Amino acid sequence: MLKRLPQFFCSVALLATPVSAQDYVAQKGLEKVEFLHGWRTSKGTHMAAMRITLEDGWKTYWRAPGGAGIPPSFKWKGSSNIASVKYHWPSPKLYLQNGIPTIGYKGELVLPIEFKPKVQGKPITIKSRVDFGICKDVCIPVASKLDINLVNDHSQDKVLIMNTLSEKPKSAKSSGLKSVSCVVNPIDDGLEITASMTFKNKAPAVQKVVIEFAQPNIWIEQTGLTQYNKHLTANAELVSFSGQPFFMDRSKLRLTLIGDKQALEIKGCPAPS
Repeated sequence: MLKRLPQFFCSVALLATPVSAQDYVAQKGLEKVEFLHGWRTSKGTHMAAMRITLEDGWKTYWRAPGGAGIPPSFKWKGSSNIASVKYHWPSPKLYLQNGIPTIGYKGELVLPIEFKPKVQGKPITIKSRVDFGICKDVCIPVASKLDINLVNDHSQDKVLIMNTLSEKPKSAKSSGLKSVSCVVNPIDDGLEITASMTFKNKAPAVQKVVIEFAQPNIWIEQTGLTQYNKHLTANAELVSFSGQPFFMDRSKLRLTLIGDKQALEIKGCPAPS
């Protein structure tokens, strides 16, 4: 594992001191951080969004940003009437940062966030801390505190949020995925995954395949991508920070195929049949 980490920590060493929400207007690269009210959906949830507006040339990061990025993280301590929170990430883009691939958004990120209330019909009070990174030549961590009461519908927010929801990754099956399987092999400090995808027609043009596993303290390094006719093969290594063996539930794997315009998503990756 140690051979993989210096690249990441060298990037973090360039980071400045985090700034708080009340200072964001003065923060270089960052114009505004705000919560969009949104609306109550027909199923009783509340669809809101966080919007990060950046200066020209600056970017922020996706949930799996690559070796040199800072993924957004959220804390909802002090909020009320929240049973669960779901994030609807728009399709990200692939960028090169000092020769290192990073994944995120330039100029603006609108992240739809869906809240399920504990008690239907009652207001949802949000008290949040959002930690994220922004980057141009130097990467800067930012900490913002955003408070809002989600009570009424805001039609002006709804158009923007609905447009962003339409930019979510599509199901790979809707784009002609015929089959997917993953071969998992042990390595000295973790597991190696080879994901094989076959499409009904020519495989989509993909810049990167990101393999994610929803378990804390697991470092994932994407190590390869090959494309030929109807086939895509992606490789990754999963390493535990503790150095201890761990169990991997294949149904919890998520593969995101990132293209130039839109991403595709595959949930679960069974063993070859």
